[in-house]
Amino acid sequence: MWCTFSGVPLPPPFRESQQITLALDDAVHQGKVRYIACSGMAAWQVAKALGVSALHGLAGFAAVHVPYSPLRRTVERDLVPMAMAERLALVAHPGRFTAVGATARVATRHGVTSTQVELAWLLGRDAVTATIVDIAGLGDLAAALAAPRLVLTPADHAELDAVGALDDAADAADAGIAADPAPLAETA
Repeated sequence: MWCTFSGVPLPPPFRESQQITLALDDAVHQGKVRYIACSGMAAWQVAKALGVSALHGLAGFAAVHVPYSPLRRTVERDLVPMAMAERLALVAHPGRFTAVGATARVATRHGVTSTQVELAWLLGRDAVTATIVDIAGLGDLAAALAAPRLVLTPADHAELDAVGALDDAADAADAGIAADPAPLAETA
């Protein structure tokens, strides 16, 4: 018996991390697991784990599982660029859908559900490899299966993108740093 995809749900303490890394490497090399994924980890933790795996010749993560939707886009700050740079699959999980604001307006214009709008938005993101969808009944299943056929217009994308757009200047001000620091001057 083998598993196509095995995931590490949270960043474990260091000692457990080493044990988990070795156990997953063994499972990959024994053919029991094809790909290793992680979730709940910061980009720096994923990058560090990839470096350690590469340094020691161990199987590394092939995918990152993240919460991601038009309203939940903080992963765009570090996890999405890291996944793209490291060529990791990005598996998005939008969670349970609620028809609010822009999502509801776009759904109404197209005569579809909010589920379809959010999934179509996710599937249109360059970094997203796949989605994981909560299915509570046949209606959710039908909506999820129909989502790839929904073509969002540029205006739809602009409206949805504006909802959860990251505000670097406001975030930087909250942290007490400059949003766009001046480049360091070269020293002679």
